[in-house]
Amino acid sequence: MPVFYSMGKIHQTISNYNTELCKLLLIFSEITDKSVGKLKNQLYIYSRNQNPTRMDKLTKKEEEVMKILWKLEKAFVKDIVAEYPDPKPHYNTISSLVRILQDKEFVGFKQYGNTYEYFPLLPKEEYRKVFMKEIISDYFDNSFSTAVASFIKDENLSPDEIEEIMKLIKSR
Repeated sequence: MPVFYSMGKIHQTISNYNTELCKLLLIFSEITDKSVGKLKNQLYIYSRNQNPTRMDKLTKKEEEVMKILWKLEKAFVKDIVAEYPDPKPHYNTISSLVRILQDKEFVGFKQYGNTYEYFPLLPKEEYRKVFMKEIISDYFDNSFSTAVASFIKDENLSPDEIEEIMKLIKSR
């Protein structure tokens, strides 16, 4: 197998192979740092759809940022900071949290020059669903009825709220 030292040699060598393979290799040879982020976002969405229960836990601070992103749908770091009540966290703190969320694959981005616009990769409902199942498993012995009974007892629900829960159960 030949050793490649330049793009010119790569193009010459692969031109002898299947045309489709050549096109793919040329596309991959042109991937830049900007497009790697986009590609990673697309691959993440695909992998999340293939394995929806694979998920890292978020810290309280990470959850705060995600709640803001879910609310805004897309935002720059300055927009996220603006959503916090006073005293607002420092810009660099939020920027670091967003990068951590990117590494955990909860947040994607779109780049505009040196600026990044962030968006949630994971819908709020999916996050809630996975962790509610985990809470019910860990704290209620995998029993939904025990969890509901606990909420009714501990939260001092009004008769109207209990009736609403009953209607939801009957509608299923």
